[in-house]
Amino acid sequence: FFQAEDGIRDYKVTGVQTCALPIYSYDAHIGLGVALRGLAAAQDRDQAMLQQSQQEYERAQQIDATRPDAYYNLGVLHMGYMGGQIPDLERAKGFLQQFQQRAANNARYAAQNTQAAQHLRNIDQTIAALRAMASIPGAAAPTPAPAGAAPAGAAPAGAAPAGAAPAGAAPAGAAPAGAAPAGAA
Repeated sequence: FFQAEDGIRDYKVTGVQTCALPIYSYDAHIGLGVALRGLAAAQDRDQAMLQQSQQEYERAQQIDATRPDAYYNLGVLHMGYMGGQIPDLERAKGFLQQFQQRAANNARYAAQNTQAAQHLRNIDQTIAALRAMASIPGAAAPTPAPAGAAPAGAAPAGAAPAGAAPAGAAPAGAAPAGAAPAGAA
């Protein structure tokens, strides 16, 4: 840990004053993003934490844009936490499609590809329902579902790929809406 992200040392954000995150560790940024997403969900979708979670996934993309984990997590973040409106869902769809493209030929991500396909079907159905509601005169706009909720009969919004972050990096239950695929190398 020769170099650390100074922002991670803010005890108001993580509850840890002395945490040093290696700036070139893809898996560390994914793990921190998942943890922040979980904390945000526990605190009524704390927008500052959701933005920090997104920034961690984006940092992971900057480190290695070919790895699919960050795209999956950005998809889950926008699908289940960022407002639930059509633009959020369309952005989630784009990230999940990018995940599928990057993980398509990798057997390690087979289960996550199946989950991403289910998420994409749920997103398409939700967008269609939101558009149908918008076309009904006098209809009230639907309230977005709580984090982790899914339409009846659908997979949970955060169905997690196995093994969220590098071994030992993600505490059990830290991310109710899912986690990154197992620390792929």
